[in-house]
Amino acid sequence: MDPLASIVVALFVSKVGLDILLKSANELMDLSIGKEYEDKIISIVKNTQGVEDVLDLRTRKYGSMAYVDLVICVDKNLTVYKGHDIASNLEDIILKNMDFIKGITVHVEPYLNENKNSEN
Repeated sequence: MDPLASIVVALFVSKVGLDILLKSANELMDLSIGKEYEDKIISIVKNTQGVEDVLDLRTRKYGSMAYVDLVICVDKNLTVYKGHDIASNLEDIILKNMDFIKGITVHVEPYLNENKNSEN
């Protein structure tokens, strides 16, 4: 009976070790924050005044926090100052609504009809 109990305990210890290894590896490999949170970010972006489209969104976990990289489109006739103002405002809104986000980088592109992202 002792050898059987030893095998069962060894299997439990192995499973816990594998779970810890997989979780650590995912954090080291820049795992994204998940579709639910990414959809929330896209919703915030699309409802931000001055943003015409979202070209790209990348997220990555950093421990219990996350980093976000965004590419947005704004009216091509806006000044650089106004485009920067829209991006800064967007950063503030996301950080206010999603407290686990540690940092955001927003790249601004001019909105052209051929930029239209059909998925979002």
